[in-house]
This record gives sequence, structure tokens and C-alpha cells, in this order.
Amino acid sequence: MGIDRRNFLQQAGLTALAWGLRGESNLFLPPAWRNQIKQQAEVLASSNGRKLALLVGINQYSGNDLKGCITDVEQQQELLRYRFGFQPEDILTLTDRAASRDQIINAFREHLIAQAQPNDVVVFHFSGYGTKAKIPASLQQRNTTTINCLVPSDGATSNRWFGDSNFLLENTLATLARSLLTDQVTLILDTSYLPIGQPLQGNFRVRSLNRAAASSLSEKDFEVAQSLKAELNQRDLSSESLINQAQTLRGVVITATGPQQIATETDWGGFHAGVFTHTLTHSLWEAISASNIQISLTRSAQTIERLLGPQQQPRLFGKDQGKTIVPYYAFSDLFGAEAVITGLENNVKLRLVGIPPSVLKDYGVNSIFSLPSRYTEDTPKQVQLTSHDGLNASARFLQGSNSLEVGQGLQEEIRIIPRNPRLIIALEANLGRIERVDATSAFSDVGEVSTVITAGEGSADYVFSKGQSLQGNPPLKNIVEKGYGLFSVGGMPIPSTVGTQTEAVKSAVMRIVPKLKTLLAAKLCRFTVNDGSSQLGLRATLETVSPQGETTPVISQETFRYRQGKEFFFDTQSLPYALAGAFPQINAGTQIQYRLQNISDRAIYCLLLGVDSGANPLCFYFPDSSAVADPSQNIQPLQNLKLTPRETRIIPKTEASYDWQVPGPAGLSEIYVLGSSQPFTKTLNVLSQIPQSKGEGERIIDLPDPLKVMQAVQEDLQAASQVSSEVTGLDSSVYALNVHCWATLSFVYQVI
Repeated sequence: MGIDRRNFLQQAGLTALAWGLRGESNLFLPPAWRNQIKQQAEVLASSNGRKLALLVGINQYSGNDLKGCITDVEQQQELLRYRFGFQPEDILTLTDRAASRDQIINAFREHLIAQAQPNDVVVFHFSGYGTKAKIPASLQQRNTTTINCLVPSDGATSNRWFGDSNFLLENTLATLARSLLTDQVTLILDTSYLPIGQPLQGNFRVRSLNRAAASSLSEKDFEVAQSLKAELNQRDLSSESLINQAQTLRGVVITATGPQQIATETDWGGFHAGVFTHTLTHSLWEAISASNIQISLTRSAQTIERLLGPQQQPRLFGKDQGKTIVPYYAFSDLFGAEAVITGLENNVKLRLVGIPPSVLKDYGVNSIFSLPSRYTEDTPKQVQLTSHDGLNASARFLQGSNSLEVGQGLQEEIRIIPRNPRLIIALEANLGRIERVDATSAFSDVGEVSTVITAGEGSADYVFSKGQSLQGNPPLKNIVEKGYGLFSVGGMPIPSTVGTQTEAVKSAVMRIVPKLKTLLAAKLCRFTVNDGSSQLGLRATLETVSPQGETTPVISQETFRYRQGKEFFFDTQSLPYALAGAFPQINAGTQIQYRLQNISDRAIYCLLLGVDSGANPLCFYFPDSSAVADPSQNIQPLQNLKLTPRETRIIPKTEASYDWQVPGPAGLSEIYVLGSSQPFTKTLNVLSQIPQSKGEGERIIDLPDPLKVMQAVQEDLQAASQVSSEVTGLDSSVYALNVHCWATLSFVYQVI
């Protein structure tokens, strides 16, 4: 007896997977069902209503141009079309001069309000300047003197005393959103309102108007908002912000930053884009379809936190903020992707939409992508990268690939990364000419640095500046001295690098050279992060341990792609923990542990290393108690941490004499859990040469030469990958890593 399409999906469990519901945990589907499931899912998804989007991005303003807003629109457009099934004719974009206040309002009314029906999906995105504007005294309410505004292309970007500002009030956006007939609404705002009086924060451009004080609104600006409200039959105008109106807004609102923070954009290596939009769209491309928007937002926040600290933290609010919802309320393709096909003339044109931001600039030619094998039982269809410039790339067909189609997502198979990358240092724009000349000369003698640029003029790894030059919000409290030092590209100080105010530039550069080695080692480690693409089944959870021995999970990471085609049901509680608008924080002195789980059917060898909040390199090591140590040397042989299939291990062991306590100072800590299908032979050999600290058994050790350790790690990962030298064209300057053979999970948290 046959079954209808909807019942087939319900029995197969795909509906539960697509919408993030909880189901059974071990349902395996025969390969013959997979194509039918995909086709049926697309039919079911298309029957759930129309999907409409209005995307606004403005680079060109009067003398205060931005650079990344149109890229934001392009990234959202590709995501909605190729990942979430929006039809091209249902996506309307307004960019630069076409995005005046009247044009934005009219497009919202005609494209969204006039067309959207109950149960349709609506997405509105804005990238551009924002500002906090003064309300005319005659219209101020309940001691509210300012209001948040979006700045259209015809908005006033200078404090003129005449005419209208042409700002789009947040309240007007709320008025428009409340007029939609559907509850499935997502508003995305990659802008900020806080004036900080400078265009750059570190190497990032700020998306608040560059003013020391609030802008001014005219009474006519308010009349436009009042008139629209009357036309749409809504209540009297309120001057409350979107956040304060959250309970009356349908769906969710996602903002790039909090109320008293900044939103930024930067050069990612060949292209500019909003820090928030780029990291969010990347996260959504790699997400599995059972994921939810809170998870993707948290993944985005982790990347942003490392760059900007507490200065930019994405927020989610609205009527549905407490619900578990799929991104954009839209069914997504079953499997995530690192690239999408945009053209097939002569060669394959790709957009590298899902490559981690930390590796994209250095992502190597000859990397290989494949069509998800669960879509077909035929010979794997693969392409090999021949060139790339920013997000755009070209590739050649490999065997079995000539039937690929535009719009198909491709998954990473082989990652090519450089063996000997170096750091790019940006000189803070407020440094004097002589200071910049001296710094450029000094860095030219540092082997870990390849290039020195002026902040805001290109992609960089760190900023060299004076402690008092960069303005933080909240203020950078942990700068004690006001001399030269290193900062993150978002302006956060690197611990123990800021010197005294009387120190010379060249002396400061020489003083921070040892720290540059640590920072370069951390960069190499980020090159290997692949939680989205890894096919090695590994799960890791960071937990705090109370004095009574009770554990609390803080962050959970897993290589979910390992599951694709194997398990179509699983408990969504095992997804990465996420708190919308929050970032993991741990008090200094707190005891922690890592719970490692091998969820695959083969052994996995693990390694824990990273950088603590004091920017000190560390590694967790496991002495080999069965080996005989050389009494003449203060070293001891080490053993691999091996997880057998389905094994769970606590690090440190519960019964161990060593407790892992989070050290100070306050700051950011980055710990990486690396998994490999083969032992870390070279890495353990390097680690075994480090003199032992006092005490016996497993423990944390400081790394005197972190760069040497990380290079050994990459050698081990390449050995495990066993990629043919033909793939790299015998290029000895790169590593070739196979996603089936390694996994790197990142744990970033704030120590307070």
C-alpha cells in the first residue's frame, strides 16, 4: 500500500529534522530513500507559503561612505535563494541611491505588506549607517529625548541646521512590520546608533554616524512617521526603541549589536562586509537543517567576540525570542555547504559562502569540494579550486562532476592551507607619521610579520597602537599603561603587550616579538577549525565544576555533518548551547573540565591546546605512566589521548589529583579540541621535550615555543589525511587536510 507525500515525510522523520523538533535518536534511512526524501521535503517546504524578502544596503553616503553594505545584501540574497528556497522574483534589493527613505518605505509596503499572506515568510535586512537623533522638544515624551534611526541614502550625514534629516525612525520600521499579516517575520539590522566620534575602531569601520553628539530631527521627520502610522491604522507614535517594543513585534528582530555598542565592517581579504552579516551568513550556510537561529547567532557571536570583545554583541528579540525557531522561519536544504555554484560556463564559478572567516583569506588553490553524497548514489561529484579572490572562486571539474547545476551547495573535502603564513599588522590611524615610519621599519625585521599597513586600508591580524588612542565601549578597563602595544583588529588590548608611555616605538616592537609567536601559532590553529565541515564524529562540552562536584555545561560543540545521511532523528537538546544576546563567561578561579565524546565508529586521537585570557599558550598533556623516563632529564614520554568508538572521557579525569582552574586576568580565552584519525606522533615528540612542571599525572603545561608545537600538529593532521601529492601539484609550501580525518572545535569564552 502506498503512502501520500506528507505521511511519507512524517514516517521518515524529515519534518522533525527540518523544523528542529525532538524525535527518536537512532533512525537510519536506506540509501534508496534519500533522493525521494529530498524531493518530498522540497514539495512540503514549497507548500508552506510564499517567501518574500526586502534587502537594503547603502555604501554611498554624502562624504561618509561605507564599503561592506552591498556585499551584505549579496550574501543574504545568495543565502535566501540557494539555501532557503526563496524565488529570485520574491527578493527585492535596494542599494545606494535607490535606497532613499521614501523608496524603502514604499518597497516595504508594496513588496512585503501588500503581498504577504498569513503563514508566508518575510525577511527584511538593512545594512548602513544608524544614528541616535534628538527628538524636537515639542514632541518629547516621558523624558525620552532621543530616538534610534536608520540612515537612508538621502539621510543627512552631517549636522546641518536646516532642512529635514530624512532619517527612517526605528518606530517607522516597527509600524511597517506590525502591518504584515504573517507572524513569520525576521528583521535584521546590521547598523548601530552609538556615536563614538571616530570612523574607525581598530581596523574596523563603525556603522554609527561619526559624530560626538546625537543628530537632530525636524518636526517634519516626525510628521512623515505619524502620517504613515495613520495610513496603516495603528496607534499613536511612541518614541520607544525597537527593543522596548519587542512584545508587540511579530517574529524576531536580530541586531548586529546591543543598544550601547557599535556595529562594524571590515576587509575580510579581497572584500568588505559587515562583521555581523558575514559571520551570521557563514554560520547559516554550514548549519544543519535541524539547527535554530539562536545557535547560529551564538556561533556568529563567538567569532565577533574574539575580534571585538564586548564592544559588539548580536541581539535577538521580538515575540518569538524565547521560542526555538529555524532561521528565517524557512525550510533549509538538508545539508550545509561551504560553497555554492553560481555559474558553469567554461569552468565552475563558486562563492565561498561557508568557509570560516578566519581561514577564507588564506584558503588555498587546489582545495576540493563535493556535492553531498547523500543526494546521490552515483560517483562522487567533485570540483577543485583553481583561483579565488575574496568570496569569488573558480574551479575545474573532476571526474563525474559535469552534471552539476547552478545553485547547488558543495561541501569541503580537502582543505589547502599555507605552511608558513605570517601576520599582517595594521598601524592605528592616529599614530603620527614618524611613529608609523619607525614601526614599519621595526616590524620589517620581525620574521613573524609579513606586511604592515595603515588601519582601515586592508585586512589585518592585529593593530599596533597606543593604549590611549583606541576608544572602547564599554571602556577598555584593562589597559594600565598608555604606551605602544598590540590590539585585536577590533581594538581590544592583547594582554601584557602595552608598554609605558615613555617607551620608543622600536623598543616596543622588539618587546612584543615573543607574543607575536604565540599569536601566529593561534592563527595556525584557527586555520584548522572545521566544526561545520568535518566528517569525523566528535563532540566536546566545556563544563564548570562546583565545589560540591556538580557540573554545568557552558559551551557544546559537535561535528554534526558526520551525522548526515546516518541519523535523521536526534534530540535537539544535544545541539550547541546558545543564549541569544549572551556570550559565555566564566569567573577566574572556577574549576572547569571538558567532556569529550567519540560519536563515530572509529578511534579518534585528541589534543587540547589554546591561549588563556593572559595570551599565554598552553596545552593539556598526558604522561605515559608505562614508559621509563630518563632520570638525567626533566622530561617524560607522553601518550596520545585515544577515544575508542562511542567512548566518553572527562578531561581532567574526575579522580585525577589535578584540577583545571581558569586563571586570570579578565579577558578572552581560546581553547581548541583537535581530533585526528591517527596519533599526534610529531606533536607528542615536541611536547615531550618541554621540561615538566611540578606534580604528577595529566595537567596543563605552558608552551615555550607554541609555533613549533602548532607546526607539528599540522604535520600530524596532514599525515592522517593521506592526501595524494597530485592534489597539491607537488607544492611543498602548503598542507592538505581531509575533512574525514580531522576535526577542530573552538571554545571561546570571556574570563571575568
